[in-house]
Amino acid sequence: MKFMTDRGITQFIEFCDKTRQSCTNFRDFFEQAICQISSERELLLQAFLFFNSDKFFPSCIDVVLFEQSPDGLGNTHFGKCDFIYTTEKDTLFLIETKFINTRIGGKTARNTRNSQRNKVFEQVISLKQKLSQFWEIPEELLDCGVFTTDPRLLPRGLELNVATKSISIEQLENWHLAKKHELKTKVNN
Repeated sequence: MKFMTDRGITQFIEFCDKTRQSCTNFRDFFEQAICQISSERELLLQAFLFFNSDKFFPSCIDVVLFEQSPDGLGNTHFGKCDFIYTTEKDTLFLIETKFINTRIGGKTARNTRNSQRNKVFEQVISLKQKLSQFWEIPEELLDCGVFTTDPRLLPRGLELNVATKSISIEQLENWHLAKKHELKTKVNN
């Protein structure tokens, strides 16, 4: 895929095309994870988003980076992007996921949730800045989103210009059971 709007985006996409797994490999990875997941809730949330990104972030077209640093080289001081997608507007869309347990109560749980809410926004904004600097991509060509299990993040996302989407834990668990059944049925046929 060639992006003619910005040299930095073009170079980033070309670099990712040389080093990344294909979407088919991502699909295989997430299908295996769905069938094997026992307690890794964050990975389940990422799998859900991978299979349903068009419903939550409709401008996203293709995953170019998953769970890697924005330099694409694995330098941990840059942090890791959960997903970077190309978009139909010839821009890039960074998405951070966070499983936030909204089912438990108490002061410690509330403090943990508040910390996670703050962190997910800080992460995606910081990664946007690092991607912009490293690849010399104007920040206006980089969009950000967060995807969580906490619907209370929407107002904060609006303030920060970060697309904020969520799914309830119950919906995620129901999807997991249905998708797991679908995949096992497909294998057995």
